[in-house]
Order: sequence, then structure tokens, then C-alpha cells
Amino acid sequence: MSLPPSMAMPISLELARNTHQVNTPYADRWSTVDELALAARQSVRRFELISCLNALYDVSWASARQLPSLSFLLGQALAGEAAGERDARPGDVADWLQAIRRRVPLVDEYQQAARLDPDLLVHVFWDDRMWPLHPGMLDDPEQVVEQLRRYAVAADPVLVPVLGFGIADVVTIGVRAVALQRAFQADRRGGMSNGEDGVQAHPASGSLIEFCREVDAEGVPAWLRSPGDLPVDDRLRAAVAWCIRDASDVAGSTWLLDGALLVRVQDAVLPVPAALVLDALATIGVQLLSLAGRTSGATASNLLDAAERAFASRGRGLATHFVGPVQCARSGRLTGAMFPAGRRLIAVQVVVGTNERETAREADRARRRLAAVKVGEALTMDISAGNAERLASLVGPDGPFTPGAAATTAVIAESTVVRRVVIVDGPWNAPDKVRPGTVFVTLDAWRQIAADAGEDHEEFWAFLDELAELPGLRMIEGATPLTLWETFQRQGVLFNTGMSLNQPGPDVARRWANRAECDPYEIVLRCIGLPGLHDWPFAATPIDWCLTVGQTTPYEHAVVNADPPLVFVVNADSAEDRQWTQVLGDAIRIGLTGLATATAGDLAAGWLAWSTAIPDPICITFYALPAGAEEAVKLLAFDGITVHLGYIPPANLTATPSMVHRQLGDAFWCLLVTTLAARDQQTTGSRIVNAATVAAENDDARQAGEAFQRAWAQLPVTATFRRTSSARRPATRAVAA
Repeated sequence: MSLPPSMAMPISLELARNTHQVNTPYADRWSTVDELALAARQSVRRFELISCLNALYDVSWASARQLPSLSFLLGQALAGEAAGERDARPGDVADWLQAIRRRVPLVDEYQQAARLDPDLLVHVFWDDRMWPLHPGMLDDPEQVVEQLRRYAVAADPVLVPVLGFGIADVVTIGVRAVALQRAFQADRRGGMSNGEDGVQAHPASGSLIEFCREVDAEGVPAWLRSPGDLPVDDRLRAAVAWCIRDASDVAGSTWLLDGALLVRVQDAVLPVPAALVLDALATIGVQLLSLAGRTSGATASNLLDAAERAFASRGRGLATHFVGPVQCARSGRLTGAMFPAGRRLIAVQVVVGTNERETAREADRARRRLAAVKVGEALTMDISAGNAERLASLVGPDGPFTPGAAATTAVIAESTVVRRVVIVDGPWNAPDKVRPGTVFVTLDAWRQIAADAGEDHEEFWAFLDELAELPGLRMIEGATPLTLWETFQRQGVLFNTGMSLNQPGPDVARRWANRAECDPYEIVLRCIGLPGLHDWPFAATPIDWCLTVGQTTPYEHAVVNADPPLVFVVNADSAEDRQWTQVLGDAIRIGLTGLATATAGDLAAGWLAWSTAIPDPICITFYALPAGAEEAVKLLAFDGITVHLGYIPPANLTATPSMVHRQLGDAFWCLLVTTLAARDQQTTGSRIVNAATVAAENDDARQAGEAFQRAWAQLPVTATFRRTSSARRPATRAVAA
């Protein structure tokens, strides 16, 4: 998009650089910050710079709780205070940290809480690749990336024409820096898995800092292309130039290098340690979002659209009717209204801001608007959103509405219980007290609470009632809706006589470990182009290397297998067809797993043939064949990712399980030989292929096909079909409910 000159003037590269400046309180007084900086200088001054930085980067990887002290040591070392001759080692860093604690005992207060384990492998999807995360000091690092994704959607159309880069480019720099450092850590320690990273992390050796000092023929830092010789375009170069901070500026930082991402040291551009990257990205994301917001009002509108879509996607998993947007006669446009059951209405307003002040102002405005949503008020629905049909089912003696003056208008009925929820996205300093009345919750917290609701949705609605009323309490201090949700799930109430006033918060370490356990499924979903786990209203726990995700509106149910990597989608119209396609999908999944786990013989040879032809994850979808079809299952098409299979609906099926099993093998034989032949001939584009002809003309494809057929024929047919009806994974019924 192009901006008129009058709108583009407020933002410039120089102004953007000025946002890095941090006002230091008590500039003319000796402060604790000065004491920490002095202790850090005295610790590193006898050591050589490169070895000192290598030791600090190494220790910071697994010592997130000590990052406040490590950042002071790092800042002084980057500024050139490490000018001695001694080689530093990780053991020296431990001595430095002890010296800082003795000199400034206050730092221990910031370093007590346990942090998430960075060695657990958790990936996020960014720039069409999967990237490993380092959690740093954050409790929910994935949500930071998701919020940055929304910021990029909102701000980049404004920033790119003016600055030449956007928030997405800055995040790309950050995830590449983390991937590189993880590769070095894996090579040095030998105990961290680098598999399935999305980017191929080459084995690193030698000094991380020395490698980061290298530049290529184009003057681009070599680490920015690594691992995997990644592309660097003009936008990324502009983002690098903007993110660079001088080492002297970083040395004066007061907290975690004040959000620095890249630091210039002796004509080299170094990324900050991986443990500080997400903190830096969050800081820079807020800065750039604010700049875009001051430049164009479209930024806030874009952010609101992204936030409302994220809210609606999670709401599809709740047992509720939802209409939106709606117009209230006294309060204007609202995001929507939810109607879980009977005469209960939850009025929702999603608000955003591009800076903390704007977000707080919009949140307060939303509270006042929602206050006007009362019994007897009329709500007008947006016809274009298809709300008229949904509204009809809610108007009646048992519903929350009575008929209004027009077909798209309804009046909130008497005795309807109205709750009001403000969902906030954007930079926001949330209140430290929870009071009765309107519920304020961040978008990320709302999505997490809704995801945790599972199958007991009544518990979720009861929690909203309790949070809105706070029975027996005037307020709750030092809590958030997310921590209160944990208390409510554990105790059944927010407070009663005999309960401890200090309730434990969420078990973030367990949640992080669970996310690492599900990481292989996240990678498979992203590789085939489906949404990640957090974007599905339903996500089961893994059982037998298999995980189910789904949603009810519109109905979609997918089963994800980690090894071998495949997904099959169940979205047939009738419940009977859904059950049968799940049986077929499970038969395929269990059959291929049987080949993959074989260590020798025909089964192992069959797996070698299959994995050579189909090395990447695939998605299997099913389509009902017309009446009169001869085969119970047949291959319809393959586009490189999605396998389209046709099936005879169970009402018309006469084939035995053995026949179905054999025809599944025939379908995948066709897929295997045609894929290998197309690869050998380097053909592209859509075309119709006769598998028998291809096998006759291509010896390699024919031999691979025969090996697969022999292996598939040896799989136990009866056991395969019996296992598909296991009661341990009743995913179809749960999702359909």
C-alpha cells in the first residue's frame, strides 16, 4: 500500500531509531544499576573478549533464571570491558555471578523462580518454516510469537512502504538467531535433538562468536543465512540495519539489554543470546506497532480484524451459539454475543490498541458500552454475516430473545442473565485487581482458557459467572483471569471459607513439557498446510503416537500421526460416513506404522520403497464414490501433499475387510509408482497417469511397487481393522458433540 506524504511524514528511520533510547531514572545518582554494572566490569576485565562472550552465551542457554545478572555481564563484555588475556570458561561465569550476588543481594529476588527448560524441543511456524524456540524468562513463549504474528498483519502494510521492512522481518532475524545457537549447543553438548527442525541445522563447530563475526561476499553476516543457506532479501537487510545497537548503548541497559536484538561489536554484528531473543522481539514489536499506529489509523483496524478472527476461531470449540457483529441501540457495534444455554447471554467486545495508553482507553470505552447491554435492549444483527438464520433459533419462550421490530432485530428477554466480557489485544498494562462486573481478559488468556475447557463447557460458563460476581469478595488482588481459572478448576470456586489466600498459579513447566511432547504433531500439521495445534478448538492428548484435532463449526476432524508423518481428515456429511472414513484412515495409519517399525524382511523393504517415494508428510482426504463404483477404495489424485481417496459409503459396501485392505494397498501402490516415475522424468503439472503403464516402463518404480505390495500383503488385516474401534480414542464422538 502507498501512503500519502502527510501520513508518511510522522515516521522516519531516524525517529524509529530514537525509540531505542531508554530513560534511566536517577541519572545523577549512584543506583543499584550502577552497582551491578561496576560488579560486572570488575568481573570480566581480566578476560579475553571472544572467549568471554562464548562463555556467557553458553551459560545463558540453560540459565534463564540468572539472565538479569548475565545481561549486565554481557553488556559490559560487549562494550569492550573484557580486554584481558585470560581465556574465559563457563566455570568463570559462575564465579562472576556469585560476585554479583555478594555485591548486590537484591538480584536474588529476580532469580528465584524456576524457568522453562530450553532443551525441550518446541517449534513455531514462521516464514513458511518451522523454527525452534528458546523460552528465556517467559512463561508462555508461543503466545508471544502469536501476538507478534497479529502485530505483523496489522502494522507491516504501513511500515514496509516507509521503512522498507516490517515486524515479520524482525521476527525472522530472531528465529534464525535462535536456530543457529541451538545448532551450536547441540553440536557442543551432543544431547539435544536437532531432527525435524524445519531448517536443516548443520553441525556447528568452533566458536559461536567467531562464526557470527564472519560476513559473506555481499557483506551480509554469515549467521543470518545459517543454518541452511537461507535467503536474505532487501527487507531483511533493512531490518538488520534498523535493529543494530552500539555496544556502548547496550552497556548502559537497565534490564535484559533493554530489548536489543543485534549488537555491533568491533565491526561485527552479533545476535543477542537465544535466551534474550523473545524478550527483544516483544519489545521491538511493541515499538514498531506504536510507530505504525501513529502513522496510519489502518493499523488499529487491521489489528482489530486479526484479533476478532482469533477470538472467533477459538469460540468455534465452545458449546454455544454466537452471533456477531451486533449493534446495540445504546452502545453501538459489539463484537458479538454468545448464548450457551437457556436465558444466558455473554456480550463480548474485542478491543485493541497500538500503545498502552490507547489500549487502556479502548478497554474503558468497551466497559461503558457493554454496560448498556441490559434486559429489554434491542440487538440488531448483521445480515451479511449470516446471523438471521442463527437468530431465529434463539427467539422464543426458552431463548434469551423476544422478537424485535425487524427480522434482524431481537430484544433481550426478561430474566436473561447478562455477562459482559472485554477481550484485549495489543500493548496493555492490565489492572492488578479483579473486581466484580465486566470481565477483562487478554486475547491470549481467553484462547488458553477456552482451550482448557475441554469437554466440560459448563465449567467454563460457571467460571465466567463466578468471575463476574466474585461472590463474598470485594476484589481479588495480584491475580489474572488465567490464574483464577486454574484455581476454579482445582477448587470449584474462586474462594470460600478455609481456602488459602495464596493459591498456586498455572503449572507452566508441565504445560511447556506437554507442548514439547506434541511438537512432532505441530510440525506435521504445518508441513501439510493445516493450522497448528493452538488454532484448533479441540486438541486431544497423544495416544500411541497419534493425536486428534477438530472443530464443530464447520465440522472438521483430523487425525495426526507423528511417525510415519501423515494426517487423515474426516469431514463427511453423515455420522456413518465419518465413522467409516476414520476406520479407513486408521487402517492406513496402522499399516504404514507396521512397515515403518519393521527392522528386516519384506516389511522393512516395503517401508524403504514407500519412504523413498513419499519422504514428506502427507494429508489423506476421503470422497464418497457414486453408486455403482467397483472398488471399495481407490486413488483419485495426488498433488504432492494431499492424497485424494475415493470410497464406497458403508450403506452400499459389500466388500470384506480383506478386500478393503488389499484395495488400500493397490491405491498406495499406484501412488508410489507414479510418484517415483514422475520424479525420474521431472514432470510437473496436472496430468492423468496409468500406473500399470508407468510400472511397465520404469524398472525402478516397478521394483519399488512390488516391494511395497509384498509388504502390504503381509500386514495382519483383522488386527488392523479391529484396532480402529479402540475406546481409548473416541475422538469422532467427542468432536461431533
